[in-house]
Amino acid sequence: MSFSFMLGAGLPALFLYYALWRGIYNFFFHPLRGVPGPVWGALSDFFKLWILHTKKAHLLGLKYHERYGPVVRAAPNLIAVNDPRLLPIIYHRHADKTDVYTPAVLGDVAPPFQTQGWAEHARKRKRVASSFALSNLVKLEGQVDERVIEWCTILGTRFADTGKRMDFAAWSQWFAYDTISQLSFGEPIGFVREGRDKGDLIKNFHDMAPFAAVVGALPWLCAPILQNPLTKWLFMPRPGDSSGTGKIMAFRDALLHDRLNDPQAHHKGDFLDNILAAKNEDGTLITVEEVKTECFVLMVAASDTTAAVFCGFVRYVLQSEGVYNNLISEIDGFERKGLLSSPIATFDEIKKLPYFSACYRETLRYQPSTPMIIPRYVGKDGLNLYGNYLPPGTEIGANPYVVHRNKEVFGEDADIFRPERWLEDPEKEKEMDKYILTWGYGTRICLGKNIALLETYKLLLQFFRLFRPSIDDNDRVWRQENLALLVHWDFWIHIARRSLAR
Repeated sequence: MSFSFMLGAGLPALFLYYALWRGIYNFFFHPLRGVPGPVWGALSDFFKLWILHTKKAHLLGLKYHERYGPVVRAAPNLIAVNDPRLLPIIYHRHADKTDVYTPAVLGDVAPPFQTQGWAEHARKRKRVASSFALSNLVKLEGQVDERVIEWCTILGTRFADTGKRMDFAAWSQWFAYDTISQLSFGEPIGFVREGRDKGDLIKNFHDMAPFAAVVGALPWLCAPILQNPLTKWLFMPRPGDSSGTGKIMAFRDALLHDRLNDPQAHHKGDFLDNILAAKNEDGTLITVEEVKTECFVLMVAASDTTAAVFCGFVRYVLQSEGVYNNLISEIDGFERKGLLSSPIATFDEIKKLPYFSACYRETLRYQPSTPMIIPRYVGKDGLNLYGNYLPPGTEIGANPYVVHRNKEVFGEDADIFRPERWLEDPEKEKEMDKYILTWGYGTRICLGKNIALLETYKLLLQFFRLFRPSIDDNDRVWRQENLALLVHWDFWIHIARRSLAR
């Protein structure tokens, strides 16, 4: 019997024996063996792949908590909770992120949101935080206005004036990508202008999402492979390759090259200028590779999440009884009083519309853009939870979609879209706001939050100010998939022009 034959037969057998031993350990001897949850989740991390395959992790989360209770063992070493009041305990200042955030698809250099250690995260965040401050973003409001006006003008001529239906999901994605490109580099990619996914850039990027999800689900298996120089060269995206990620990298690198070779480089006032000027604690500038990573994260992470807010807001405002009429009544009332600038309202003006803001906050609660478990490590002292002891190193987290439907915090009607809940009781409003997980939590709240607020507030207000939308088919509104980000397709609507109230 040849050595190669024995090796070929022995390796699968060895793997099978290991998998069997690991399953037995996880189910009968693991420190979390007493925590209830699905059997396959207790046996193996590979159960996560089935969850990802369904593209409905948020709905399965609700189902499992309904069946097993407030604490669910979602994987051998992963605990999911549905009680919002546990968020300050889980996401405290010194909580480290888990290896789910291992750098992979986004590049070798970890941006702040992928940085696992809390101390290193604080250092990295401090360097660029001022770029994301609302006071700095307001300086870029005019650039957002340009993109909003372009978008609304094209929608008016292509759809409102012709009666043709439009895919709101596609057009909201194109706006989001163009706007974040404008804010990052000073110019849009051109999706809205051309009315298409240029070069299938977004499609190809979405095609990479399952790969990124597998890396996040099985980091202990994928990270060593992807960090190998050969496999990294074979599988990881590179600037200019055929993947959507590679194309975005190439677009970023070209604009960065132009800026670095411009003798008056720092003159546009966009994010690239700010990030190029970011400094370490010792006063040195951050590296070019770190600049590339920050810009890339802005483009890919801030676009789909923003588009999901657009889609959720429009759908649930139109489908929830009385909400559209209340919203339009408020917009028209502010219009008559001269409280909304023309041709486009300012961000400060829009923030003063209470019902619009309530609809926005309810959208973030009801349909968060990242409906996935956001894990942290249990600290050195362990954690006692509902009679279960979780030892140090246990992964624990919550899914925003799940915790936002907690009836004790958000009301008995937490499973329906009702903006009025944010306007009824100031104390209850504060409590609900404290436990919103859409942007992350505590010191790890998303750096791009203010960017998203600026562009979504302005586009949504202008859209409802100018147009009367109607959904084509209320029984089949859209196609929605949970790719760790909520992504939408085929959200078909008609729009008609509205006259501004006078």
